[in-house]
Amino acid sequence: MHVSTLIERNGKILFVQEKKPQAYGQYNLPGGHLELGEDIIAGAKREVQEEVGFAVEPAGFLGVFEGASDNHYINFVFYAQAKAGDTPRPQADEILDCHWLAVADIEAMADAEFRNARRIRLIVREFQQGRVYPLPVLHRI
Repeated sequence: MHVSTLIERNGKILFVQEKKPQAYGQYNLPGGHLELGEDIIAGAKREVQEEVGFAVEPAGFLGVFEGASDNHYINFVFYAQAKAGDTPRPQADEILDCHWLAVADIEAMADAEFRNARRIRLIVREFQQGRVYPLPVLHRI
């Protein structure tokens, strides 16, 4: 299970550039795999803290995105707003860099620049169309 967070500030979205060999240099939303028994929202917060070096509080849910790339995945995507003073500090062992990108810039980029461009473009489109759902849609049992 994979969690990602679309972090927005002043109309721009925060992307990380992957350092992993299979996705080297590709843009992705901050995120990663849940640890065994980890709460899904706690996992999303942990991944953001680890990858970009600041804390966020998810304010909404963008949806569940399912598909296959290197393997079959189920990706839970959250929405959060960055605070004015939040400055990304990339996790050196997994992340090359962090970039705030405007939607127009994202739309102009080639698919090869993204880790799973189809998923990224769909998530950004959902966000643009205001499809951010309240967090109570998730229930831990």
